[in-house]
Amino acid sequence: MTATVAACILLLPGEAATVWRERLEAAAGEDWSVLPYAGQPLSAIAHGTILLVSDIAHARHLEPARWIVVALAPGEAARAAAVAYDLPTEQGLWVVSRLLAEASTLSDALWITDQTVGAIEIVPGLRVPAAEHLPEATDASAARTALSLFAGGPPRHGASAQWARDLFRHTSTSDVVQGVPERLDITGRGRILVFGPYVSLPPGDWRIRLRFWMDTSAAKASWRLEWGDQARFATHAFRPGRAGRFEVEISHRWEAAAPSELRLALDVPAVDGVLGFEGVRVDRVG
Repeated sequence: MTATVAACILLLPGEAATVWRERLEAAAGEDWSVLPYAGQPLSAIAHGTILLVSDIAHARHLEPARWIVVALAPGEAARAAAVAYDLPTEQGLWVVSRLLAEASTLSDALWITDQTVGAIEIVPGLRVPAAEHLPEATDASAARTALSLFAGGPPRHGASAQWARDLFRHTSTSDVVQGVPERLDITGRGRILVFGPYVSLPPGDWRIRLRFWMDTSAAKASWRLEWGDQARFATHAFRPGRAGRFEVEISHRWEAAAPSELRLALDVPAVDGVLGFEGVRVDRVG
């Protein structure tokens, strides 16, 4: 039996997706019904309709004949999501990464990650032409770099991205602050010093490589690194013992799409010491 919904198309927030939608609607003309999905029951949807969705979690039950993920300009999408939902900038990244991580669990979905490729067949008989005269991409934001995991579609084995310091949070002497400075004073009680970035990852084995430096006082302290999906964590305890630059590696398996969290914790009180957190590389290893 043919599916009622010809296709469900996930659109990220932002101008790139809006422009792509305009090209889709122009190509569809009067021959195809292209509608935003607003939670209407399946019985109210005309046969062969193409639905535009903002979150696959609310549309999985429609069981369309085809899923399409329009994942253009994810860095711009993160900024647009923050504006649209009145969120802090870093939380726009959380929203978009969750959408992309969940979309990565769809089997046989068509991912559109480049506006300049040739005409794309959405459903038999409906093709969306390539965009022309696109402005050169100049976005070099941390969000774009973090979301490069999804640049070519669902992240496969070997996919990698850099997560910069400003994606993480740190615990100061009196508060929690977004972004980690180049030099972090560790003086005080034992506590989680650095945590985040809450970028969602799809199911699979994910490894992080944490890069940092420590002065002599910090290197003599006991440290703990935790890495996981907020429900379960892999843990690694370490004590460098000498000043220098280091790299610590740890892996964890995601059973479902979920936000990621790194926790770098000082296990004992410190009377002085300086930590230099240099960011994280994340790799899919299985």
